[in-house]
Amino acid sequence: MDEETKSARQAWIVSVQRHNWAKVNQCGVMGFNERWRKSVTKISAGDILFFYVAGDKEIAGIYEVTSPMYEDTTPLWDDAVYPLRIKIRPLPIEIKKEAISKITVSRPLIDRLNFITNKEFWTLHFKSNVPRLLSPDDAATLYEALSRGEIYEEAYRREDELQEYLEKIDFLEREVARLTAEAMQAELQPTKEVKPNLFSRIVEFSTHGSEWKEFEQAVQDAFVFLGFDVKPFGGPKETDLFVRCDTYSAIVDAKSRSRGSISSINLTRLKEHREQYNAKFILVVGPGFDAGVIKDAEKERMALLSAKALANLVQNDAIYFYPDELQPIFECSGLADGVVEKLISMLTKQIMIRAKIFKEIGKLQQLGLAEAQIIPFAWNLGIDPDDCKNILIELASPCLGMLVKRGNMYYAPAMDQASFENMLRGRRNFFRGYLR
Repeated sequence: MDEETKSARQAWIVSVQRHNWAKVNQCGVMGFNERWRKSVTKISAGDILFFYVAGDKEIAGIYEVTSPMYEDTTPLWDDAVYPLRIKIRPLPIEIKKEAISKITVSRPLIDRLNFITNKEFWTLHFKSNVPRLLSPDDAATLYEALSRGEIYEEAYRREDELQEYLEKIDFLEREVARLTAEAMQAELQPTKEVKPNLFSRIVEFSTHGSEWKEFEQAVQDAFVFLGFDVKPFGGPKETDLFVRCDTYSAIVDAKSRSRGSISSINLTRLKEHREQYNAKFILVVGPGFDAGVIKDAEKERMALLSAKALANLVQNDAIYFYPDELQPIFECSGLADGVVEKLISMLTKQIMIRAKIFKEIGKLQQLGLAEAQIIPFAWNLGIDPDDCKNILIELASPCLGMLVKRGNMYYAPAMDQASFENMLRGRRNFFRGYLR
């Protein structure tokens, strides 16, 4: 890559799932989620892209953008539509030794890349497919890695040898567990804010027929708060909202009634709008529903949700649901209030189980919990051993970091159960925001 090319082009790095990579190559098209529109519109024809293939942990070649961003919903990938698209073509690489087209991301390469600020948990920088603008130095580093791949591959193989020495420093690992407690106690509270009186607005305006606009706005605010991408419509004979997350989409109709119950719904219009907007589900929110409406909804496989149930879901989102965890509400045929109650109860129970595990590991202090002891440990707590193992992996993952894992040992920083529960809720919310 000559100096003129470097200065004239912007360089980006994009994460793509392994199962989508073959289709990107085959079609010469890269797609992005709607939420990354602001970043994608900054990509211009002539820019260059480096692709990181998640799962393989590989930088898979260098490509040139051959078109500005355009929108297309033609299905290309199995997991999502990715409507924001750009056309690409592979660029030749000046191979210095042996011909390669990809390079495994290894420690020497990670240390040289400035955009990877968290060197320990570097894969967090590739959790979504948002395009990241690279500095000229990082672009040059990746280009060199692709043209001298054998050097980095050798360093990657030697990394396992270094790990054997690092695992012997037990006293430092235990000290990390102790010091982590101080940082966790001092961590900022979740930044997610509830709009003033959102709970009461949802319930109050649902029974004020003359204030239907206020009710529609309250419902819209609720779904934004719950983490959905929301597009309002409104207007005569129109659906109120289109909501979506990474795994599903739905049209949502908000209906207020002074009498406190919805006696009729235009099922035909709702089904037409579902087809028009290519939504998977239909959800109607109202103060309550007559028996006949519930029966019709069950027959047509659409969900009904009372304003009070939606308000309770917002109020209990201190537990921090992810939007995909709320899919059973939309899948319900008929009244979904009972599903909301089960979801709140289920996730509250999950947090309590995790708090119990954390507390018991904390009692072990510096001894920690060995992987070989997980089965009797789980039995003593009345928890399924496989569930316990999965929870330990989750709590020690980079996204939560509630436990410290070194070698085959788990350690818990000193913390009371209430503080742990609050911190777990906060970190779930923080990580959900990070993924957006």
